Amino acid sequence: MYIKNSLYFNVTEIQLTHASCLQLTINNNILILGIYRSPSNNNADCFIQSLNLHLEKIKSYKNITVTGDININTIPKSLENTNERNNRISYLNMITHHGLLPGHSFPTRQDNCLDHILLKLEKSKHSAFIAVLNTTITDHLMVLLCLSNDDRRCPKMKTITDYNEALQNFANKNLYTLLSNNKPELLIEKLTNEIKDSLDKNTRTILLPKNKRVIKPWIAPGILRCIRHRNKLQKRVRHNPSDENLKNVYKRYRNFCYNLIILFLSVLGNPWPKIFFKIKMQQLSSTQVTTSYTHYSSFGLLDTDVKEVSAILMSLKTSSASGWDNIPTEFLKLANNLITPIIVHLANLCFSTGIFPSLLKKSVITPVHKCGNRDDVSNYRPISVLPAISKIIEKIINNRLLSYLEQRTILSKSQFGFRRGKSTEDAVTNLTTLIIEKLDTNKKCLTVFLDLKKAFDTVSVPILLHKLESIGMRDTTLSLFQSYLSGRTQMVKIDKYISNELNINYGVPQGSVLGPTLFLVYINELCNLKIRNGHIFSYADDTAIVFTDNSWEDVRYHAEKGLRNIARWLNSNLLTLNT
Repeated sequence: MYIKNSLYFNVTEIQLTHASCLQLTINNNILILGIYRSPSNNNADCFIQSLNLHLEKIKSYKNITVTGDININTIPKSLENTNERNNRISYLNMITHHGLLPGHSFPTRQDNCLDHILLKLEKSKHSAFIAVLNTTITDHLMVLLCLSNDDRRCPKMKTITDYNEALQNFANKNLYTLLSNNKPELLIEKLTNEIKDSLDKNTRTILLPKNKRVIKPWIAPGILRCIRHRNKLQKRVRHNPSDENLKNVYKRYRNFCYNLIILFLSVLGNPWPKIFFKIKMQQLSSTQVTTSYTHYSSFGLLDTDVKEVSAILMSLKTSSASGWDNIPTEFLKLANNLITPIIVHLANLCFSTGIFPSLLKKSVITPVHKCGNRDDVSNYRPISVLPAISKIIEKIINNRLLSYLEQRTILSKSQFGFRRGKSTEDAVTNLTTLIIEKLDTNKKCLTVFLDLKKAFDTVSVPILLHKLESIGMRDTTLSLFQSYLSGRTQMVKIDKYISNELNINYGVPQGSVLGPTLFLVYINELCNLKIRNGHIFSYADDTAIVFTDNSWEDVRYHAEKGLRNIARWLNSNLLTLNT
């Protein structure tokens, strides 16, 4: 192992059965195992068991890479013998148990994948690029792994806010005037301005020294030295324009540096291209849908108090990103005693007037790369961030709404998502228990798993309001939900660039507290559909239906008939099944 001496590292030799192993830890955060296992041992059971024991010892590490010439073929072959097959299955089962995933499945010697890279990484901090290179160094192909450490990406400028001074400045303002304001829109505007003013006055931007910057996230230290040497030669040429020898030396080195960068980018696949996002919005029609809800008593929003708001505020994650207003949750927590009475007044105004302020309905969308080609927009997940004050008021409403839904048993027993006392484990347990019970009575079971296309994004607001009204939302409360769901806007943020605002005309708000609960109300009728010989299990937009009967022919008949009924319901509620 060759390690740059600027890194904080430790290397130890690990005893594995029938294999040699070096363990490298970097910054007490990344752990890498380099392994060579001889192909002379046909039975890999002892090796797999010893590797399994060592992975148990190091499971506390969040970033683990296992790499090397393992000599276990991970590519299934039609002509493989029983021993090869058992080795492959045992090995893959063992690494999967430890959360390690194969980084590639390319052949590294003839048509066998013998040289492996196994990864377990924190997605928010690290990303990996893997390539198998056609070289002639040995009879095995070279395997290249590039780990990017996002923590090392230093910007040119750094912003520092003195929260203590900002808090003192905020405390000196005349905040009592806000408590006498009875218009939610005006109140949140003035409150936001006062907080932003205090933060801005105590925020400064400093210039980072050059030795603490990374010019580009993809530049390796060697290329960085090459670029700096090229720049030095260029300055010398400018000061000595008549020196032809110096000019020739500079040109040769400049071309060498350029070719080196092009070669490096071609290997990495240019991981940091410019990304352009085009958002196409479509207006969903307000199809009228009859509901099967019985008559419910009206749902009312009781006023909140300082104790409730303070508890919700202090429970928010300090590390959460700020919304469009750039007001960090950390500052709101520090100003808890000052700001809580104002938020109480604001929330109670919203309940009494039926108005949810428009400034709390603006979301910032940050695209996060999932996998695959970075030039393909579909390979990005949009992360929506709302202002922290909006989350506080939403939590108050959500707590009351969930209590109302649970006390009146409005939500179906088949709904397991976003409910107190129910989880994915409960859904899986109930599903498997039903299947086992049916199999024990010699019944045939067929389970269909439904995948809805962008279910949260395609919810029709008029239909949702109609459903809310049918379960007891009346007058001011219904007006509040209508205000909350309408007039929402979003903007896309990439690095320091922010797009124009775009209106959102449908869907439950992404990144919101209320969104999942409102979706449960929207899809509740689906869970209550009467399907003969069918049992529905739902977790938000993931739905499974178990069909049972005495014969496969009868099971198929019930499944086809049940799916037709489900398809009709989805169509009438403007939801699309991913067939």
